[in-house]
Amino acid sequence: MNTSSLFSEIDRAITESRTSGDQFATMIIDIDGFDLVNLEFGYQTGDAVLTGVKQRIENCIRDTDIVRRWQEDSFVAVLYGSPTLVDVELIRRRLAECVSAPHIIGENIIYVRVTVGVVNFVVSPESTKACLNISEHALNRAKRR
Repeated sequence: MNTSSLFSEIDRAITESRTSGDQFATMIIDIDGFDLVNLEFGYQTGDAVLTGVKQRIENCIRDTDIVRRWQEDSFVAVLYGSPTLVDVELIRRRLAECVSAPHIIGENIIYVRVTVGVVNFVVSPESTKACLNISEHALNRAKRR
């Protein structure tokens, strides 16, 4: 995991937001119950699933947006350029649907689901840490639904 790359992207989004007035959004995408994939199929297969999930997320977001690995089984997407609430919701739905399609790794067919916490920043957060904290709260709210 390269969290410094993620922090740099969020710093860039905050700076651009302050200078241009453009809003940005973050999504924390958490793979639900991913530990079971590692236990049942092994870590090598689990890593292949993580790689597949990241590729699918990249295919669902816009070319101007980025996705980075955040924690063991989660990713953060930064959506640039004042995405509307409708844009963000469409991306969230498409992403959840795309990631939940079967992952075929060797002879294994693996299904995963994700929970997505979304924050559309109308006002720039103070810092990268504040941005991630707010985003994690959104993820926790989404998990309780």
